[in-house]
Amino acid sequence: MKKSFMRVAGIVAVTVGLMTAGAVRTDASVVDVALQVNAESGEFSTLIAALGATGLTPIVAAAPITVFAPTDAAFAKLGLNAQNIGLLPRELVTQILLYHVTLGKRFSDSVLSANVLIMLNRDFARVRATPDGAFINRSELLAPDLIDIDAGNGVIHVIDTVLIPPSLFRR
Repeated sequence: MKKSFMRVAGIVAVTVGLMTAGAVRTDASVVDVALQVNAESGEFSTLIAALGATGLTPIVAAAPITVFAPTDAAFAKLGLNAQNIGLLPRELVTQILLYHVTLGKRFSDSVLSANVLIMLNRDFARVRATPDGAFINRSELLAPDLIDIDAGNGVIHVIDTVLIPPSLFRR
């Protein structure tokens, strides 16, 4: 637990440092911002590799979107990392990634005021705030009041668990 808290604190420090130092340009795309944060923290390397393996980078870089970005530790819970995520079927990884994105630029107050979000893969995700934290499905939004990572075409919210689309279970 202490290790997880320290990792989250490190992500918060890097993100807040980048935002306050002006290192992250608000006209930079979600992808560019994720790359910048990853260069400092190394926390999005699996997500970036997954984007590259699916060819979704141009889509995520263009549309106004909100991304729920799993950390490398979130992917590691599934045994995935930047080296092996490309070994999964491309369609599976694509569906999983699209389930982490919703249309529109939504900061945490907007996300938390919604009960349900429709994701780009057309599945719904449940949003809830409890005394224990803020969640999208069972994944916790890590320090949502501090990690509204702003980008020119959207917002990134860091989460601690990879979201699995319900539609994968209906096939």
